[in-house]
Amino acid sequence: MDSVHSTRNIMAAALKEMMQEKPLEKISVSDICRNCGMNRKSFYYYFRDKYDLVNWIFDRDINDMLSKSYEAESVNTQIENLREFCVYLYENRAFYSKALRVRGQNSLSEHLREVGRPIIRQRIYHVAGEDYADDFAVDVIGDACILAIEKWLLQEDPMTPDELIGRLTGIIRLSTGTLYREMELDK
Repeated sequence: MDSVHSTRNIMAAALKEMMQEKPLEKISVSDICRNCGMNRKSFYYYFRDKYDLVNWIFDRDINDMLSKSYEAESVNTQIENLREFCVYLYENRAFYSKALRVRGQNSLSEHLREVGRPIIRQRIYHVAGEDYADDFAVDVIGDACILAIEKWLLQEDPMTPDELIGRLTGIIRLSTGTLYREMELDK
């Protein structure tokens, strides 16, 4: 492992350890540096701020899942990728639920939307075609999906990932089927 990646991993481990005890808002860059025995200059060489570090941890940990999602064409593969993503978040919810409580620029919540946009755009394009894969559709569907996942993860005792995926796919199937039937009746 190269020294850059190793240094980043050390900082990530320090932040994750500290977040077991207190919320992200209460942790400073100085605290992270002190915890891992590095100076602030080293931290800022690799990251803009502590939120950038959180986003880097997320990207590092889900990189393989993301690449599979970009390549997947079938809806069943996409659902399985989403399930795998939710399992990861569920297993690491002590860290991610605290990180998701922070809002604003450079937050994990915003980063999730940014990372999810190309996957959602590709899925809409595959299902409905280019005309429907515009920014509006991607934002509506992306915001709904991300918000549902955030609310789920922020619950004190969330349902399991399999229960979540079952509920989400059930709601989507029911609502799209009902909407289609109603639109056919209105013709």
